[in-house]
Amino acid sequence: MSDSSNDNVKNKKDSKDFFKNLKNGLMKEKTVNKSEYIFAVIANLIILYIANNIMNWNLSFISSTFSQVLWAINLAIGSVIIGNILFLIYDPSWFRHLLKVFINILGLMAVYTFYIIFPLNFSQNLISWGVIFALIVMMIAFTLAAAFEVFKLFFEIYYRTES
Repeated sequence: MSDSSNDNVKNKKDSKDFFKNLKNGLMKEKTVNKSEYIFAVIANLIILYIANNIMNWNLSFISSTFSQVLWAINLAIGSVIIGNILFLIYDPSWFRHLLKVFINILGLMAVYTFYIIFPLNFSQNLISWGVIFALIVMMIAFTLAAAFEVFKLFFEIYYRTES
């Protein structure tokens, strides 16, 4: 066998190994205890309570436009709560990836709504710019997380139908 055909065979094997390693690394599921879902529900209920009562606390940096973003915040947090309750009941990985796509999209929508309306009023511009920067980073993170979950969902479906 010639050197070039040996290289071709080796390259094909390397590319197969690369995709197999990529699949194994990305698709490796973290084992989740049911208690983590319960903790997430409780923590998000507390956050939901805080978000819906923060205007009553008369904080100087919360403007009256906060009520205009509250619906998006409630929708995003509510989806996380419902999602974790569903994970307690039914938890196959394909379902978890699918639900996480929707939860990340709703989180992105909430952060984007907060960014557009920006219901905060800080006395220093530097703090405002820092919060705006953090919101942009959060939007990027939610977008990447949703895309990653779609990727994992497609990989799971592909490898499930292949075998």
